[in-house]
Amino acid sequence: MFETTVVDAANNTIDVASLCREFGEVAERVQVEAAGRLGQMTDGDWSEVDRAERVIDECAEDLRLGRGDRTIWLLALESYESLWARVLSLRVGRQS
Repeated sequence: MFETTVVDAANNTIDVASLCREFGEVAERVQVEAAGRLGQMTDGDWSEVDRAERVIDECAEDLRLGRGDRTIWLLALESYESLWARVLSLRVGRQS
């Protein structure tokens, strides 16, 4: 059975559904921004995205194991979204 809450390193109880929702909101914003432009990204861009996704995965695992911190999770999500914005604006260009 899946756990519905996790306890972070600061002993805060966090609802797993809220973590999923937060990630989903970021992913949705990225998908909207990147729509139709993913094929224009370089291998270097994808490497940066992959690293940022690994950080998200590590933060989620740390939270699951009780050694993570919600603030770090939120910063990782912010960093992930910022990376996508930077890659799309610098490498691909913005759509108007």
